[in-house]
Formats: sequence, structure tokens, C-alpha cells
Amino acid sequence: MKSTLLTLFSVLVLLTSCKCKKASSDETTAPMMTNVEASTLPTNVETNTKEQIGTLLEYSANTRGYHLRIKWDGAQLAFTNQRDSEEFTKITLTNAQSDELKGLIKNLPLDKLASLKAPTEKRQYDGAPHADMRVVVDGKEYNSAGFDHGFPPAEIEKLVKKLVSYTEQK
Repeated sequence: MKSTLLTLFSVLVLLTSCKCKKASSDETTAPMMTNVEASTLPTNVETNTKEQIGTLLEYSANTRGYHLRIKWDGAQLAFTNQRDSEEFTKITLTNAQSDELKGLIKNLPLDKLASLKAPTEKRQYDGAPHADMRVVVDGKEYNSAGFDHGFPPAEIEKLVKKLVSYTEQK
């Protein structure tokens, strides 16, 4: 009688503990799937679509005591002087200013952007901030070779100086 009672009790405990694990497993899985579907996927889709359709330009210049990051998406320019910050100061450009930037980008040698030679090497000894530029046109990304902020390669000089001038006016 004792062994039957002990066996019955063991089976009852085993069945009860299995249901608890299954219920808690289902509860933790369901919210995770909802979070992934609701927040992550649409954000990534919007970002990728925007970069594939239009023109995106990013310029950054860094040294130990200086930081400048500029973004232009074809309509609006934004910049920050704070390292690792996503808070940008927005500048609304006129249609003429946007068209001028589009024209300058259109005239860039995008396929040669990565191999452009910098006219100076001051960034190697902290004489100037290290700068680089990324251009996305119709979904294709082009990255420049590093150069000194204030002394870009001649082929991109007009564009870089124009971008930086908008941040200095603010």
C-alpha cells in the first residue's frame, strides 16, 4: 500500500511539474515573438527602402577633441558635434541648396571614391581630424578613403566644403 501511494504521489508530482514548465515556456516565447514582429522588422525595412530609393550622404570628422557628423538624405541636412550621439541638429535646405548638393554628388567619381588620394597627411599626427564620407545612390554604397578634415581630395572638395559650410551657419 505504501509503495502504491508513493508511486501515485510521484506520478502526480511529475505531471504537475511538466505542466508548469510548459506553461512558463509558452508565456516567455509569445511576448518575444510579438516584440520582434512589432518593433524590429518594420524599422529595418523602412531604413533599407529609404537607402535603396534615394541618395544618402554621410560625412564624419574625428580626432581626440573634435567630432563632426553630417547626414543628408536628399531633403534635409542634420549634424552633430557630440560623439556617439543620435541627437542631430536639423537644417532645412532650400530647393536650390538641395539641387546644388545633388548636382555635386552627380559629378562625383563614385567608383573611384575609395581610391582618391588625400592631399595632406595631417591626421596621422593629430594635425587635423580624420575625415571620411559615405554616399549611397540607388541602393549602392560608396565609401571614401580617409582624408584630413578641411583638406579633402580635389575631386570631392566642393561637396565637402559645401556640407561643412551649412553646419557652420547654424
